[in-house]
Formats: sequence, structure tokens, C-alpha cells
Amino acid sequence: MGKGGYYAVQRGRSVGIYSSWDECKAQVNGYSGAVYKKFDSAGEASSFAGSSSGYGGSSGSTSQGGSSYGGSSYGGSSYGGGSSYGSSSYGGSSYGGSSYGGSSYGGSSYGGSSYGGSSYGGSSYGGSSYGGSSYGGSSYGSGTQASKSEKYYAVKSSNPQVPSRVFNNWDNCNDYVKGQKGLSFRKFDSLNDASNFSKGIVSSETDYNILGTTESDFAAKTRISNPVQRSKPADKVRVYCDGSSLHNGTAIARAGYGVYFDHDNYKDLNASERLNTGAQTNNRGEIEAVSNALDSIYDSLSNKGNKAEFEIWTDSEYVMKSLNDNYETIAKQKGESVANADLVMPMIEKYVKVKKYYEVNKDSYPGTDFKIKWVKGHEGEYGNEMADQLAKQGAMK
Repeated sequence: MGKGGYYAVQRGRSVGIYSSWDECKAQVNGYSGAVYKKFDSAGEASSFAGSSSGYGGSSGSTSQGGSSYGGSSYGGSSYGGGSSYGSSSYGGSSYGGSSYGGSSYGGSSYGGSSYGGSSYGGSSYGGSSYGGSSYGGSSYGSGTQASKSEKYYAVKSSNPQVPSRVFNNWDNCNDYVKGQKGLSFRKFDSLNDASNFSKGIVSSETDYNILGTTESDFAAKTRISNPVQRSKPADKVRVYCDGSSLHNGTAIARAGYGVYFDHDNYKDLNASERLNTGAQTNNRGEIEAVSNALDSIYDSLSNKGNKAEFEIWTDSEYVMKSLNDNYETIAKQKGESVANADLVMPMIEKYVKVKKYYEVNKDSYPGTDFKIKWVKGHEGEYGNEMADQLAKQGAMK
């Protein structure tokens, strides 16, 4: 994670405000004529992002890690080639899907781009109500009936301590997400669109376009027909994924990835491998870890006849949000202007394949909602620490 502050993108792939340098970098890295700055206040950042002033006439920090990032270098190394810096990973980036303008944020206009990713002391908002009236388990601001012109602010969470919510008041939404990790949020004109975002609902048409097949053909190949397999209880399996890059961001970097299946029946699926393609960055290692896990999960379910409810856990908000929040937008862009597209696009296809497998077989997996879960790294969670070790071992191969 980058240092505290607000990163405003005035000109880039997606104009908006971001809470970490990694998120900002995803919008400006390699973008010709990008204009962006770091500010201490959200109001200043929003004013800058909404103007066309360029670098002149605005105040704010133009440094990250002690080096200028207004188009030159980061930490003394060039970042033009999709490189990753430090061990942080970026999340919450909106790939062409963010909106800008409309709601008031610190007295300035601020819209739907997602900039989540910090921690709010681990507090759980569980059943708490923000402002009064509740709809479908989500809170909607002031308690007044929504008008046709009202805006909705949807929060999608991959943090198990913070539930997804929808608000009709930006101030309440802002209070809810401030300082949290593992969250994305956007503004919508309709309650239905906001609700779908918070629930991670993507149309089946989009999913099957990604897979290059039809719903009927996919169902015919993947539906469980064996009555014994359909009726037996499912194993509950957590799968932890991690990436590692030794000397990350330098010319001598070596990256690897680790996958740890936290269940005795699936230990043979653990992986510890060197990243063999492209830039040797931490982010690419994180992507490849989840991609490897998805391959193993799908093979276990569809080819080996195992019955298991798999959950993938990663400490990379970059990967988590690419799959849970942004894969529809990324897929529609066909990977254009997407960092690490050579790894991200295959990962998305694998994710959708596993997701649709569970949906096709929902009678055998009632209540299963396949999503990527976020876990705070280096906090002593056994599975995550094991995946970290495997990733470091892979990088040394």
C-alpha cells in the first residue's frame, strides 16, 4: 500500500480520486500526457481531478517515495513497463467503468470511481443502520423515500468483517468506507444497478461471451450427473494464494507464486513455482498464484469428481478487485490499456469458468457464491503465511 493521502488523476485512463499510489499508477502508467498529483485532503484532490489546470496552479505533493512521479520515475526506477514497486498491490481501480461528477465530496464534485483499500480498525458494521430505512438488508441514508432522481452509492466488500451495502447518501457511504480495506464503491443512477454491483451480479451473457460458449453447451459439459457425487457432502476448502518478488522493481528481480490448499485431502494441489513470463513483479506473481489455483480447482471439480466448496483467499487487493469488481469491464475492453493483460485475461476466463460451474450445479451447492476473498497479509493467518512461504520458495527456483 502507498502512503496516506489522496491521489487525483486529472488525465488518465480513468479520471478520479484514489487512496493509494498503486491504484493511481494503474490509471496513468504508460498513458501519454497523464496528469496526476497527491493531496492531503479529499477536497483539494477532487478540485484538481475535476479541473483542466494541468500541473500549474495547484498545490499538493508531487512526490512518492521521495522521487517525482509526475511523469519521470518512482523510487529511482522507471515504471513505464508495467513494473510493480515494493511489495504492495493495487486494488479498487476502475477500468473505464467509473463515473465522475454528481455527488459532493468535501465541497467538490466527486463521482463513482473506486478508491477503497485502507483499514478501519477491523470494525464490523454488521447490522448497523446508517440513517434509518433499510432495503434488502442494505441501509439507505436519511430514511426518506428515494426519488427518481436520487443517486445510489453501492459498496461491494470482499472483507469478511464488512458487509456489502447500498446507500442513497454520499456522506453515509463515505463514513462507511473510510479507512477500510477490501472495499470498492461506485455511484449509480438506479437502485437495481447499485444492488447488482454490491452483490457482484454480472449477466450470464457476458460470462458466456468470456468463455466463448453458450449456456446450454457449458451446462451439458459441466452438470453433475452422478447421483452419488450430487448427494455427498461438500468439502470446505480454503485456498490461499500469494506472490513474491525478490528485489521487486529492479533489473535483478525474481518473482514466484505460492498456492496453499488448507485441507488434508487437497495438499497435492499446493504449488510453489517461479514466474516464467514477463516482468518479475509482485503483482504478476499474485495474478499467477490465483490463476494456478483456479486451474486446480476446476480440474478437481469437473475432471476428478471431487465435491468441494472452494474459497480463494488473497492479500492482493489488485487481484481481488480485478475479479470481483472489474472483470466485466476489463473483458469488454478486451484487455486494452489493462496492466498485465497477458496474465489478467486468462485469469478472468478461469475465474468465470469456476463461477459458472457452481451456478450450473447450484442444486448440489446450495448457497455457494464463488468470490475471491481478501485477507490481510502478514497478520499470522496460517494459510496465508504458508502461501507466502511457497511464493518465496518459488521465486528462488
